[in-house]
Amino acid sequence: MLSLYGRNKEMADWRISGPDFSFDLASNDKFPKDKLLFENESVVVGFDGVVLNKKKVIGNDTWQNYFLENLENLAPKLNNLRGTFNGFIYEKEVQRLRLFNDPCGAKNFAYEFDGTAFIFASSTLDLSNLSDLSRTLNPKAVYCFLAYGYLFSGMSWTKNSGRLPEGSILCYHNNQITCKKYKEFVYKQNHQRSKAQTMETLEALFSATIKEQFQKDEEENYQPFTTLSGGLDSRVTALYGHDLGYKNQVTFTCSQKGYDDEIIAREIAQDYGFEHHFYPMDGLEYLYDPEKMMHRIGGTCDYNNPAHVVYGIEKIWKKDYGLIHTGHLGGMILGSYISGKKELPPPLHASRVSTDLLPTDQEWEAAQRKQYQHEGHYKISERGFNSIAAGVWGLEHLSYNIAPFTHTDFIDFALTIPYDLIYKRRIYLEWLNRYHPEWTRYRWEHLHARPTRLWMAQHDLLYLRLRFGWRKLFSRKFRQTFDMAPEQYWFEQQPDLRKFLEGQTLPLLKIIRPLGIPYFDVVEKMARSKEVQLRVRALSLLLVVKIICKQQLFKKQ
Repeated sequence: MLSLYGRNKEMADWRISGPDFSFDLASNDKFPKDKLLFENESVVVGFDGVVLNKKKVIGNDTWQNYFLENLENLAPKLNNLRGTFNGFIYEKEVQRLRLFNDPCGAKNFAYEFDGTAFIFASSTLDLSNLSDLSRTLNPKAVYCFLAYGYLFSGMSWTKNSGRLPEGSILCYHNNQITCKKYKEFVYKQNHQRSKAQTMETLEALFSATIKEQFQKDEEENYQPFTTLSGGLDSRVTALYGHDLGYKNQVTFTCSQKGYDDEIIAREIAQDYGFEHHFYPMDGLEYLYDPEKMMHRIGGTCDYNNPAHVVYGIEKIWKKDYGLIHTGHLGGMILGSYISGKKELPPPLHASRVSTDLLPTDQEWEAAQRKQYQHEGHYKISERGFNSIAAGVWGLEHLSYNIAPFTHTDFIDFALTIPYDLIYKRRIYLEWLNRYHPEWTRYRWEHLHARPTRLWMAQHDLLYLRLRFGWRKLFSRKFRQTFDMAPEQYWFEQQPDLRKFLEGQTLPLLKIIRPLGIPYFDVVEKMARSKEVQLRVRALSLLLVVKIICKQQLFKKQ
């Protein structure tokens, strides 16, 4: 991961170095006019990322002055920005440092404080490269990762460290740390607005947000790069961009060969004249460099989840490409992750590993539930802004991921749509068929049918069982391979993958065992599991321990 970093110590080889604090920036080469790292007599300011509405918010002023004027007014200033970013302001006289990120946390920050030394960087793994501080694993982080496959909001791997929750400002002053949200997404259903008004507003928001993100490429003469699959979200982004005049898009798809994602995306790209690239996942190359991938994503989730997208885009990336336009979180924001038409409690149990393998930490899980109003709040905040976001973080060395669905204005409105309209994407599909029926002539991977018959989506499980159930009943291979990435099938059928995971994992178990890390017995069971996802999770965690605890391992050896 790439971003700003700093330490309350003089670092002679850093770009800005002083007796009280030093700062530097390691970033990609995209949108350099949006990046800042400068100092004057009183402050140091750093900013990394891309701001879609920068011209609008600064007017005739300068980007530097936007942050320098009225330093106490930081939260309203950040709320005005649309894009993906993080940054800091350091006031020299009072020695106050404030870190911040965007409302969705698409740009990450991790920090570490042992009572004396304060360090920040883009991830806990990066922190381990910036100092030789002694580190102890946080048992709660290990539990969370083993149970769910990713770290929850604010969690970091070591006891003296943390991560900024999305939409937050962290203040380090007088050896004290405080962290407050400057942006809280409000979940409040509006039952007074008609369905027609809701669709009209959705159409206006899609038009405005997609135009804003493609215009950013145009400002810098970049060629738009757009992911495209068999789903609806990336289709909406690419085709709305095309309708707005951005017809020179480069599109990218990855899946197993012959699956609907490949077929549907290729049909769309051919019909609309996009330069299209397809990465076939069947070769499994994306799984064979796990340590590099863990560094890319900051060690926050199972390495295989974002690896196919990161690896595939890396292979075809060119310097002329601009933003990475995606359908990121589209279905989630518009209803695919809720389980009913009414608000339900946060279902932490639904996505965790078996309690036979890892007994429940009742106190920790109860504390997590209290943070969330309901199922939608929990899933968007944790699975959306943390787990799925790892794919976003993994691409930062190339460019920045931008999606209309993660635009603050879009989320603010989407969270007011009543559950009976948003459940099973009802309003999304009705909007699509009413305003853009030409986009529905292509099949939708979720149903393997055109998204024109709303009853299919409302009764999707029944429809899929009727259409494919007999094949699943009689063919285990069909059950395993009817997927974009049938990794369990590949694991069972390809000895080289099994040998690779064993060759990576077993030596790490041997050298890490003397450290006595929390839940080591669970890690050993996962490493020998018949389920590939559990083996990958064990390897992912062991690689994190190897990176963070390298000093202890070196001493042991």
